[in-house]
Amino acid sequence: MPIPARTIVTNVLRILNDEAGVRYSATHAVNDLNKAQRDIQIARPDTTATIAELELVDGYRQIMPVEAALLIDIPSNASGLRNRITKVSKELLDAVQPGWRALPAGSQIVHFMHDLRNPRMIEVYPPASAGMLIDIEYSAYPTDVPPPSGAGLVASTVNGNIGLHDQWANALEDMVLHYAYSTDLEGIGNLNLSTAYLQKVSQALGVQLQSSATLAPTK
Repeated sequence: MPIPARTIVTNVLRILNDEAGVRYSATHAVNDLNKAQRDIQIARPDTTATIAELELVDGYRQIMPVEAALLIDIPSNASGLRNRITKVSKELLDAVQPGWRALPAGSQIVHFMHDLRNPRMIEVYPPASAGMLIDIEYSAYPTDVPPPSGAGLVASTVNGNIGLHDQWANALEDMVLHYAYSTDLEGIGNLNLSTAYLQKVSQALGVQLQSSATLAPTK
């Protein structure tokens, strides 16, 4: 069941002892929540892992879905015999079968090629005919939580759900708290709290995240 963004904001404002949103409003929290979603998705693309069918166009060049941030895999054809599709090196295929890009369309895709230097393009072998379907796994751009309603001070003004898979709700909450404390560096205590929450997120994600506290504006 999707986690309401209001739950994250409610917990954050309660921990900050600012449920009225005087120093850190729900609007501010939602802005930081959306930033946290993007930062976490970049660090751990599987937090928004999605599988869908991609309808191909004529030829060997195909374009990733607009909502896809990063390709994870192309496991199989999604029509016909649904054969497995394997990733191969473009240089190897060029060496083994020169001129493959000019071949007639096949009934099933056998291989795909993907280069991070051109991340939105996929090449398929043999070339496709329009309407063929393949299964594609990708990391999606997280959906932003909409701006709170009205004055946007308290958590009850927040609508929508988080844009990461539900199991990352705690990491999102800790990341928002990191941002919240990093914007108020009047005392060493807040700096330490900001760093501590960032470390919690890093441990949860299994990756090293860089602190933004030293770059944040002070009040």
